[in-house]
Amino acid sequence: QKQQQQQQQQQQQQQQQQQQQQQQQQQQQQQQQQQQQHHLHQQTQQQQQQLLQQTQQQQSQHLQTQQQALLELSNIAAAGDAATLPQQPMDTSAPLVAPPTVVGSISVQLPGVIGNGVVPAEVPVPVSSVATGEPRPIPMDSIGLHPSQESLAEESRALASELTAMTETELMNYICPSAFDAGK
Repeated sequence: QKQQQQQQQQQQQQQQQQQQQQQQQQQQQQQQQQQQQHHLHQQTQQQQQQLLQQTQQQQSQHLQTQQQALLELSNIAAAGDAATLPQQPMDTSAPLVAPPTVVGSISVQLPGVIGNGVVPAEVPVPVSSVATGEPRPIPMDSIGLHPSQESLAEESRALASELTAMTETELMNYICPSAFDAGK
């Protein structure tokens, strides 16, 4: 009987050892799976970072092209002013860039000073009343433009509205046609 008991105990011990080995194998497999998952996770993170960098680069390029367009516009306007009226040093590019309603509100809000220096309170009109409704074009002489500059002002206004309506590719083609052709 003792021998039988000993044999049974040995068998149980062997079974336990086998179970332990199986558990160890399972743990190893789980670790491997976790490592693989971690590696995949790292890869996806790297891909996401690359995508982010690409989009940021594209955005910065887009901004640069817009700034270039604006710079060229202001250069054209400044050159036009200098060529037409050298004796008038007023910078007309600033009022042209501002929307008409804003210019209107500024001109209305200049209060008239009466004899002894008292400013009447009812002269300034609130901006809201000027800005609401249809924006009326202001006659060019009220801004201080010389009649010979009116056509130039109209051109720059039209050009600005055209540029804002353009798509990105059209803008690129407008700014630098040779680069656009080379990119095809």
